[in-house]
Amino acid sequence: MRHTGPTRKRSRAGIFRVPGRYKGVGGYESLVSFSPLVHKTKPPHTLVLGTVPSINSFDRGQYYATCNNAFWHIVGDALGHRRKEPDGGWRNKNGSSIRIPDFIQSNLLYPNGPYMDYASQVEEMLNAGFAIWDVLGTCDRIGATDSKIKATTARPNNIREFCTKYPSIRKICFASGASTATYFRKFNKEWLANTDAFTFASNNLTQSVFSKYIKVNIHIYSYCHMHAKREWWTERIAERRSQTDREKEREKDR
Repeated sequence: MRHTGPTRKRSRAGIFRVPGRYKGVGGYESLVSFSPLVHKTKPPHTLVLGTVPSINSFDRGQYYATCNNAFWHIVGDALGHRRKEPDGGWRNKNGSSIRIPDFIQSNLLYPNGPYMDYASQVEEMLNAGFAIWDVLGTCDRIGATDSKIKATTARPNNIREFCTKYPSIRKICFASGASTATYFRKFNKEWLANTDAFTFASNNLTQSVFSKYIKVNIHIYSYCHMHAKREWWTERIAERRSQTDREKEREKDR
């Protein structure tokens, strides 16, 4: 696996900063998001976008680091493993010990393992053809939720340029749901208006965010329910494995 692109980003003041949390004004923190994750040699078919990392994610240097976020649990269910507890146990943004919420724990398909740590999960996910990034490159926020982002400070990552660099990407998925999709819509209106660019998923959440745009090749998904997300991940991975199997068969026939 690798982080692609620059590891230092230009802030609004024009100073280059590494990804992380910086003291702002009025109780806000100025945030600089991570670089994208993408496989070094395998072309990605799907780009998974969050909004901007949480406090826990920044502190650990990991996407979706808190156990309250279902992301890696769902990825584990789809790929056949269980997310491993980090060294020191699960902690909230204040450093207090916490448990995996019951709504996640009770739905896990592999409660007894096998276990994978963060680096191994990322490697598995990238090997399966997924790339990970965030919609926002910088913003100011109080706390850890998207609702606390100061909208006037939000600046986007160049998702369109990333998809141009990796033309194999045929699907975009918003891991955090409507709030992430709404920021994507805000900063990509010209791209979305291109009638040759996108087809939108039929679920209500996606339709409500992107209803004004013509349904036309990159698919956009914005699910919110854990079961629906797991079903979507499993379908995408099955598609990828089927494609890989077909490619191997063709190689044998040569």
